[in-house]
Amino acid sequence: MLKAARVAGRLFAMLTKFHNQTRLLRTGRRESKMKKIVAALMLLNSPAFAKDPYFSDLVKRPEVRKNWSKIISGHKFRKEDGWIIRHDGLRGPLETISINSEQFFKDDGCQPHDCLDNSIVILVNKRTRQIWMVHRKITFPSRNVSYIYFGEPSDPMKSKLTSLLSKI
Repeated sequence: MLKAARVAGRLFAMLTKFHNQTRLLRTGRRESKMKKIVAALMLLNSPAFAKDPYFSDLVKRPEVRKNWSKIISGHKFRKEDGWIIRHDGLRGPLETISINSEQFFKDDGCQPHDCLDNSIVILVNKRTRQIWMVHRKITFPSRNVSYIYFGEPSDPMKSKLTSLLSKI
């Protein structure tokens, strides 16, 4: 956030200086373009962009990275499940959800070209940064479904993770 704010601040200062030195920018369409650029820079500097949009960004924070490493250590992932450890696969931006008045970041994703058979849901407690994950694997050709839980979730948390996973 600080780096983005510094860059936006520098760009704003440069554009303002350029605007003040150039009379051409003060008339017609060019002034309108200048206003749009300034508005875009202000938007980029807004609190909405201060949040971590993806789990791969959130896990760069030391306290989250430590908890992530803790829940996946000791588990032997199959070769085709490497997308989970690398934080890739088909994933959207983080969502914020509320469970029993606690706020959580929710991330969900799946293995490319195999979304129905290999998917995950991750919940990160916003306050404590504790992490829980469920990984659903459906084997072929038997179509047996298995759920692997990470982070030692309680039974109600397992239920919530499984419920969120069924919506993918």
